[in-house]
Amino acid sequence: MDSIDAGIVEFSRIGDYVWNDTNADGVQNFGENGLAGVTVQLIDKLTNNVQRTFSTGTNGQYSFDKFMPGQYFVKYILPTDYKFTSANVGNDFTDSDVDGSNGPGTTAITYLSPGEDDRSWDAGAYKCAVVSGDVWYDLNKDGIYQDIENGINGLSIYLIDISSNAIVDVSITGPKPNTASDDGFYIFSCVKPGTYYVRFDRHRSCRKCTIPRN
Repeated sequence: MDSIDAGIVEFSRIGDYVWNDTNADGVQNFGENGLAGVTVQLIDKLTNNVQRTFSTGTNGQYSFDKFMPGQYFVKYILPTDYKFTSANVGNDFTDSDVDGSNGPGTTAITYLSPGEDDRSWDAGAYKCAVVSGDVWYDLNKDGIYQDIENGINGLSIYLIDISSNAIVDVSITGPKPNTASDDGFYIFSCVKPGTYYVRFDRHRSCRKCTIPRN
């Protein structure tokens, strides 16, 4: 009696590239290098379980192979001080696919058929820039912040994109972290690469205060 059967399915494969998007335009441009130290996870859509984990090397490449066909998405965990660039800009082989549709740092769901080798899943990230400074009562009007002069708290500071004139972020002056009494401090801790200017709103009690230009 012949009743012993065997089914065979060809494994799938997925992967590609994580890069440092230095101009934060969402496109893999010439001269932009791979980003090392990014943890990449392949997640099964049906179970939400992590199937494989990979850490990118200096070339920024990653690959998952020899797994069963099905529905999956990819999750990327960036190094500290990096943020994901814009998703789905341009064609599928030079864009970033991290749209957050399955949680922070994730791609959309894709169905991988038997034998499929999909090398179009990329992630772009840029390193945060930091803009910070102080606002103070310049008692002697010399433009230099001195120990005898007090910082101004509660002042609104605006970071503005020079090309669109749009307000990108707002910071309120206050005590400087990890100091005893340094007031008037503001910070924009993660600024996307670009060209900006800072606008200071004068405090209502400070009509002749010096406002720093840096």
